[in-house]
Amino acid sequence: MDSLSPSDPTASRGARATLVWLVVAAVALVALVALTVVVALGGAGGGDDAVRELFRPDDVWGTTQERVDHLVEGLDPRTCLVLLLLIGGVIAAARRSARPLLLALWAASVTVLTTTALQVALQRPDTHGETPGLGGSYPSGHVATLVVCVGTVVVLARLERHLAAWAAVALAGAAMGAALLLQAAHWASDVVGGALLGTVVLASTALLARVGTARPHRSSTRVDSTR
Repeated sequence: MDSLSPSDPTASRGARATLVWLVVAAVALVALVALTVVVALGGAGGGDDAVRELFRPDDVWGTTQERVDHLVEGLDPRTCLVLLLLIGGVIAAARRSARPLLLALWAASVTVLTTTALQVALQRPDTHGETPGLGGSYPSGHVATLVVCVGTVVVLARLERHLAAWAAVALAGAAMGAALLLQAAHWASDVVGGALLGTVVLASTALLARVGTARPHRSSTRVDSTR
């Protein structure tokens, strides 16, 4: 007769984690698409104006703006991406596997390409009526890149089961978003769009990290009996 062995708890946790990341990716993608359509149609203007005046009344540049500028400039997208690749390389060397570095390259490349594509496609002026860089103000590259980089480090370091690690990712993204709003460097919808884009890329990276990591196990054992 056949007797089923107890299910592998590690496999069960892995399946749940994969499902969670799929849900996170789907929800964030749908929200990103919806917000992008609203921004493209000019429907976010009223809320954006109100938030801009709340965070930087009368467009005054003061001590607060000078202080948060250290965060904005110190963790600009280029710096974050370089740090991510360096950390990915160190982890790859320590584990003698190219996989961590390849995941870091994936996360960095997709973030740059998707952010640039959206900015070029929408050509949205910033809060001062200018169109910065190659494209526009939407979505925020600062927020998207920081979320992806900090989150990818959590994945590469295998800290996914620690809530404190994800709290750090959320805090980093929120701090950068607040700093950009205090400087009126971005509209509120730019910041939200950057966070959503960063979440989509991070979820895809976490899912890729899980590919091929599941260990096969025997689901049943043969038990012979004699009568």
